Amino acid sequence: MDMTHTRFIHCADLHLDSCMESHLSPLQAQRRRQELLQTFSHMAAYAASHQVRGILISGDLFDTEQVSLSTISELLHCIHEHPQIDFLYLPGNHDSGCISRLFISMDLPDNFWFLRSCQAAALFHSDDSEDIPSSVFMAEDNSVSEHTVPGKTYGSIRITGLTGDISELPVLPPSQINVVMLHGQIDTYGTDHGSDNFFHYSLKEMSGHNIDYAAAGHIHQYHSGRIDSRGVYCYSGCLEGRGFDECGEKGFVLLDIVSDEHGGLSRLDFQFIPFASRYFYDMGIDITGADSYRFIEQKADAVLSSIASIHLVRVKLNGKISPDLNPHPDWLQQRYSEDFYFLRIEDHTRPVIHYEDYRYDSSLKGEFIRLVLSAPDLSEEDKEKIILEGIHALSGEEVLLG
Repeated sequence: MDMTHTRFIHCADLHLDSCMESHLSPLQAQRRRQELLQTFSHMAAYAASHQVRGILISGDLFDTEQVSLSTISELLHCIHEHPQIDFLYLPGNHDSGCISRLFISMDLPDNFWFLRSCQAAALFHSDDSEDIPSSVFMAEDNSVSEHTVPGKTYGSIRITGLTGDISELPVLPPSQINVVMLHGQIDTYGTDHGSDNFFHYSLKEMSGHNIDYAAAGHIHQYHSGRIDSRGVYCYSGCLEGRGFDECGEKGFVLLDIVSDEHGGLSRLDFQFIPFASRYFYDMGIDITGADSYRFIEQKADAVLSSIASIHLVRVKLNGKISPDLNPHPDWLQQRYSEDFYFLRIEDHTRPVIHYEDYRYDSSLKGEFIRLVLSAPDLSEEDKEKIILEGIHALSGEEVLLG
């Protein structure tokens, strides 16, 4: 029996033109914005070399309405370069309100489509071979409305856009292979719809709709699960991490749909493809019991040596150490700063102070500790911080207040 492979790339949450200056310098942030666009271009080239029929962008292609003309132009140029690949774009909560403004008067490629829910569900018939006309939508402007459809058909495979409540999903015939693009939170039990400026979908609501694959966006980490006995949902995660809340491998999902000679689903495979140009790492290093700077450096070497220099790294020094040993994160920062594209080292250690050792100590250090401990208006945490800084100061260390 002859089998047909139809491949799609499922991606989401690119957030092009993000600010990204929370951690990075203006120059680094500018470079990262360009890298996000380059990763999209590289993904399109990957699609071309792997015979991918369409790229499904499940929301938040852009971060805000403030998108530069150069970013729009480069994006459309990339799509123009791959006419054999359809780019299906379903707006998300970050960009749904600015599509008309961003693309007005632009020369949109013939292979670039905006997907939106079609509430005229009666137009959806199982024997339709043509795409439902965009006239069912209120025109935003001519260029956008002409490229706006509720779905696209590829043989027996139907890609449907869901940009509202699950009630807006048309009847999906069980005889076809149904892929639904959506952007929102898929919850086990469901919550109020439309809250937090994005939609919530419960698995109970999605079950029984003949969905084979739900290409979801909004969650920035790769994740998948079952909808019912027939279908699965999958979050591709974001294509590139933009901060330390988006650590680890980022990329897209390669979807391979195998159909038999009659167009029936034989197999649906999907796999996560790590593809980002750089990753964020948020590392903790326990230096409990450290008795020297060399000890701390060895601990840091053991953790950082496994991370490639192209990545962005934040290190948190943890554990309880002697108050006489200052971890000096600024010293470590200087020691490793040239080893990574971005590095930040933070001191989260706590001192091990045996206050009984200073109860009868007649030194200035002992007097200082007793004075702080007897202060009635200080919390235990504040006393600990003041004592630590005081010990460092009395030892001739540089103390940074505040």
